[in-house]
Amino acid sequence: MDQGPPLSSTCKPPEVKPRPADDVLVSQRKLAERWGVCVKTVERRERDPSFKLPQAVLINGRKYRWLSEIEAYERGLVRQITAA
Repeated sequence: MDQGPPLSSTCKPPEVKPRPADDVLVSQRKLAERWGVCVKTVERRERDPSFKLPQAVLINGRKYRWLSEIEAYERGLVRQITAA
């Protein structure tokens, strides 16, 4: 039975970005509270490519986002609003 090439030559682990020591994961619920919207709104924004939300991390079936990425996203929104 042919098992193909060894996994080490075909599979690469995902790139892991170094994180600041104080960076934390924020749940969908906490993100919704932060933005003053309901969780369903965050989910809708996640599906809409025009929002370009930070990539979610899936842990035990729940979605989290890194606080540093959320803050960078929010700074980008402020720049877009003030530039307009």
